[in-house]
Amino acid sequence: MDSSVNTQETDLFLLRDFTIRSFNSIEDMERQILPGTWTILTFHDVGDPHPDSNSAVKSNAVSVSIFDDILEWPKASEYHVITVADGCEMMLKVQGK
Repeated sequence: MDSSVNTQETDLFLLRDFTIRSFNSIEDMERQILPGTWTILTFHDVGDPHPDSNSAVKSNAVSVSIFDDILEWPKASEYHVITVADGCEMMLKVQGK
């Protein structure tokens, strides 16, 4: 996946996402969510990584508190959460396929 948002013209075989990593904040996520687009948030690991993990694993781990904050965020905004399957179905209709 490419890091970006999806629009009505996005090829469904080249969906873009934004991977949430340990150094990201709620504000980083909010900047990725734009009106009229579909943003796929990707999480590789939630929770504390094993102390012996390599730096890549540690970088991909998102704390449980940040994950909880991200799950609560749509409730306080005008945005709603959909599955990838629902998003693809909606895009197929918009693209007339």
